[in-house]
Amino acid sequence: MNSWGQNRNLRRGGTGGDFNQDWDHFGRLGRRSGTDAPDRPLDPLTGAPQEEAAAIAPDLPRSVNVPRNGVQSSVKNAVTFGINDSEAAIAAKNGPKVTIGTTTVYIGYRQVTSANKDPILVSFNNGVRRWVRTNYETTNDDGTGTGLAWDGSNLYAVFTSTGTQPGNGYSRFTGSGWLRGYTDGSPGGGGGSRVSILAKVDLATGNIQNATYLTARNDRRTVSVADDRTNSLTVKGLRFSGGNVIVQADSTYAPRRPDKTSMTQRVGGGALSANSSYNYEVVLAGNLGSALSTKAKDFV
Repeated sequence: MNSWGQNRNLRRGGTGGDFNQDWDHFGRLGRRSGTDAPDRPLDPLTGAPQEEAAAIAPDLPRSVNVPRNGVQSSVKNAVTFGINDSEAAIAAKNGPKVTIGTTTVYIGYRQVTSANKDPILVSFNNGVRRWVRTNYETTNDDGTGTGLAWDGSNLYAVFTSTGTQPGNGYSRFTGSGWLRGYTDGSPGGGGGSRVSILAKVDLATGNIQNATYLTARNDRRTVSVADDRTNSLTVKGLRFSGGNVIVQADSTYAPRRPDKTSMTQRVGGGALSANSSYNYEVVLAGNLGSALSTKAKDFV
């Protein structure tokens, strides 16, 4: 099956519980619901309210050494780790990570049940855990984290999804995104194909600020477009240019135009080089609210 083939056999999520435990800014393990941003300004190093930061980490500097031009991107296969794992144990997994000054952020997934995964994101400073987030997606959707990127000022994370399930899912964050849901731009609905989500994340807290789904549209080639359904898309890399995010991806049939419709197949055509290691590229505004351009191999 070539890269434009349909993928109908991907597993949907199992019967996992709603495990919504996070480390708070003081290193305590507890449960959270909804937004967890405190009312007071956060210390950029510890993520704690500023007036309490010295008591939490008095031996650490008062600011994060953030290189403004330190652009990084790390997109890999998802790895599994737990909320109590040390930085050394997580780093040994060789999964996606970015290092910003003395802070390193890792992404992956937790195996909640034998049939269900939930994404996890954790931040360390000099080996000290600053925060860990496990509540981005706690449904029966089989979600993972596969990528991180830093544009010099903003942190972006890549997640995966196999469909919308009842409960706390990614759609809580994608209301202002280019694709606002798993089936957005797909008149025929979903189908269980594995797709991606790109999120802009607050480095100090792990809170998602903006997000968008990234999917393909399976054009059934019928008279009506009403049966066009969501198809798979896998993010392969992230780049930045002029404040925009350039997503490099492998899209199944068919990649989308900026207006969310399916591109037209033209073998040997398309604006993306035949030598490219990926078959689809979409340029998104920095706030992830719109697609500015798309190009693909063999599609126009």
